[in-house]
Amino acid sequence: MGTFEPSSFDPGKSGLLAKYRDPMIRFLMDRKFPWLKRISSAPPPGQPVGSRLSNTEPPRRKTTVEGGRLTADGAADVAQYEQHLSSLSATALKHLFDQEAATHIELMRNAAKIKKQLDENQRYARWRPADFEHWMRVALWNADEAVALSLGREPDARFGWGYVSQLLEISEFARAYERRRLLVYRAIQAGDLPNQMRPDQFMRWAAALKLEVPDALGPASTARQLPARAHPDVAETSSTSQSNATGDQLVRRKEFTKEYAGRIRKGEARLKEFFDGKTRKRGEVPEAAQFRAPKSGYYLRDDMIEYLRSCGDYSEIGW
Repeated sequence: MGTFEPSSFDPGKSGLLAKYRDPMIRFLMDRKFPWLKRISSAPPPGQPVGSRLSNTEPPRRKTTVEGGRLTADGAADVAQYEQHLSSLSATALKHLFDQEAATHIELMRNAAKIKKQLDENQRYARWRPADFEHWMRVALWNADEAVALSLGREPDARFGWGYVSQLLEISEFARAYERRRLLVYRAIQAGDLPNQMRPDQFMRWAAALKLEVPDALGPASTARQLPARAHPDVAETSSTSQSNATGDQLVRRKEFTKEYAGRIRKGEARLKEFFDGKTRKRGEVPEAAQFRAPKSGYYLRDDMIEYLRSCGDYSEIGW
């Protein structure tokens, strides 16, 4: 058990507590009778309860405080506990003080935690659900916006990481936010996500990691926003699309780059990234891989154009 300084727990000398000069006794009396600090006078201790009652009378209910005043019964209880404390040795008194102080600290800690949880719930109630219809129209999301949206919350500077990080010990949502934030920022560092990401880029990344996200950001939503073949779970073009591909639609990489680089944002640099991958690390699957045709060295031209258009990188009139 820890050792505590009496002065750290001194309740003050208001009311009837003022008569106790020893801070340990004053603290123990306050713990036993917390209303003493609000009472300034007391009648003399009364007779023990029931001492003057006949055997036929029902026992009288004991009252310690009545009408904001200490009763005779209350005064008797106070005097009895005071006598008990006075009879203790210095060692025993300090031991009792340490026990009560430890209990007091735990109660105060729990009370503070409960208050913080209530404050958190009240503040969370003001954190609005995400307006996905609006955010799906926003061209680019930053990392914190993506984290909040993936957990169903409206991006709001008042409820960002600075706020959430203070609640990690008491909030499961805060811990989920921390884990999701770590994934997003590490993905940006690794080059799996850009720092300013398009909604479809984030949705494909989240689906690839099988993250739990609101339905508005799930695979069904991704399919509505993008061509089905752009979904991350489809590493290759579907067999149906491949079998239906005509010879006119098949194109080699070099031919596609030569013909369409002028219509692509950042031109050949973007297409090089598209065909080779962003990081060129082992295991990386380039975006173009999902559009490979069964015929070796060929890609599905129309599907690539549709995909690049959905990413905002293709323009009919050029860049």
